[in-house]
Amino acid sequence: MAVFSSRISTQLKESVIALGVKMFNHSPLMLTGDEFIEAMINPDHVSKLKEVQELVGHVGNSNTSMNFAIDQAAGATIHLYVQFIGKPPIILPHYAKRLQPTCPDNIIGKINAWADERYRLGCMFGYAIDAIDYLNEECGDARAMKLMLPALVTIMASNSDWEDDRMVKRGKKLNEAKGFGSLPRLTPDQRQRLKDVSALINVAAMLNDKSFDSFDKADEGNAVISANTQYKTSASLQGSTVRNAFNHHYVATFI
Repeated sequence: MAVFSSRISTQLKESVIALGVKMFNHSPLMLTGDEFIEAMINPDHVSKLKEVQELVGHVGNSNTSMNFAIDQAAGATIHLYVQFIGKPPIILPHYAKRLQPTCPDNIIGKINAWADERYRLGCMFGYAIDAIDYLNEECGDARAMKLMLPALVTIMASNSDWEDDRMVKRGKKLNEAKGFGSLPRLTPDQRQRLKDVSALINVAAMLNDKSFDSFDKADEGNAVISANTQYKTSASLQGSTVRNAFNHHYVATFI
């Protein structure tokens, strides 16, 4: 018998997603206008585009996007979305959706490092979503589930869409309760990952909400890069059960 109903389980996972979004909003990649031009614009076109911009002002779309593969072995791709603070530093040609062959190594390294970390965080929150499904079925009660996933109380308290504060009160009772139901058998590595995920969720819960409008005007013209989607492309894993997904450390689709 499941610890929580399917409705509450879904709300718990939605809470995890909301906490993930909050954390991601605090950690976008920012490129200066010059770095963006070096990364995305053909050097032979820069002076011409700037001349046109001086004559007619900015024209066209202020945002762009590109697909960026950061983990070929796992078949994972991050879809990057680029927004500009204020006006873009240059008119954007139609091809400004991918890195140019002339992009300097230091900028490529900067983007790679950020994308790797964004992928890692996405995996962590995705793992939390898988864990909720798995533990909800395998734990004897909510106290056992909280023992395995220490951030459960934080997750229960963070959803602003609860019909009332019953889940918040229930979470507080879990902190005070003694004893627990049956526990699933997990490897030391799996237990450690649940602790690491819980630590990350607790940090996310303490962050304030941050929007794109909160950037300083001094950053005008800079490019802010975020990840819209992280998805799995391996057809052999699309049909994985929750149990298999959890036990084999494969993560849920997330953001």
